[in-house]
Amino acid sequence: MIPFSRSFIRRRVISLATTGLVGVLALAQGPVPAHRTIQAVPVQYVSVSQVGETAFLKEDESALNRMVADMAMLTSAK
Repeated sequence: MIPFSRSFIRRRVISLATTGLVGVLALAQGPVPAHRTIQAVPVQYVSVSQVGETAFLKEDESALNRMVADMAMLTSAK
């Protein structure tokens, strides 16, 4: 009795070859330059530079407050 069929071995060999190729290609590219990395900026240092964005944030906050109030009314009605 054969423990592994030919198709099983063929699929595993193709899978390992593909994984190896992807690994080699990733290593061939080298390290990512510093200017291409994403750097997180703490929220307190982000400035609101546009007037439209400030208005949007105020409207968004009021909509969120209305939604929370409406949800509280729905749960207390039961």
